Amino acid sequence: MYLLADNTSGCQTAIIRYGSGVALLHTEEDYYDVAARMNTEHTIEFRDGDRSLKCLTYNDLMPGAGLYGWQKDMIVAVDSLFLSEDRIFEIDRPMLANIIAWLIWYETPKHADASSIVTKLKKLGTLVDGYAINVVRRSKGNIEGYKVTFARDEWEVENLGDKVGDNLRQVNIVEPDYARKRRPVAKYRHTPWKMGLDYYGFLKRLRDMKTHINEHSQLLAQKFEQSNIKLVHQYIHKIIFEKYKKQYVTEWMGAMCVGLLDSTGLSVSTKLNDKRPIKTVEYVDLILGDGLL
Repeated sequence: MYLLADNTSGCQTAIIRYGSGVALLHTEEDYYDVAARMNTEHTIEFRDGDRSLKCLTYNDLMPGAGLYGWQKDMIVAVDSLFLSEDRIFEIDRPMLANIIAWLIWYETPKHADASSIVTKLKKLGTLVDGYAINVVRRSKGNIEGYKVTFARDEWEVENLGDKVGDNLRQVNIVEPDYARKRRPVAKYRHTPWKMGLDYYGFLKRLRDMKTHINEHSQLLAQKFEQSNIKLVHQYIHKIIFEKYKKQYVTEWMGAMCVGLLDSTGLSVSTKLNDKRPIKTVEYVDLILGDGLL
């Protein structure tokens, strides 16, 4: 059971504020036969009383590993991090990043503010690996986004701005700005000289996402209506799978995930990287806001 949570895979994520809410876009990637491990039924629903929690997952893993999960008023996506393994076997109370990810996904939106999350989860032990976990949630009538990056005993929180077009971007390395700003979590970066030379192409991914977000400023300025929310999802998938196919639709990509949280409620869609046309988006899961029930 422990090993079902011990897996980290490659992904990239963007949290973006648009006219009426916040989007969480995520490509789910893995370097080990992703087509075979993410096919057919790939979404799990858990029930806890009157709560419904859903999660995109691999055929052979529990939620938390390669996580894109959602519930009413909250979306969570994770990006694994390439980290130094120096002195990793000296850790006394080891903890897995995927267990932390599962606990954040399971948390209620009301109690998922970044400071509470960090205070609670730091007590569980020292991480042997690490994640950047991206969260979008509704809180006291507002919609906020943040990412929390953790490695070993270090945790760093970065909040989404309030202006339309503000964004947070994440790939499989510790945010490069953290090293420049001497944030403690940056000391666990994997082979810094390779990161600086963009040995793995992660810096290019961050630049590409920034460019593509800026190119769609007119779309981001809009306020989406419930009546056309499915078309909005399909349009975003069309942008990724057709316009930016070279940058995002790689051989390692298992699925594209689109989540929108705004005044209409929460909506999530996924599209498998299975060469079928865009109209075959697997589903658009719509959870209406309280005022629309």
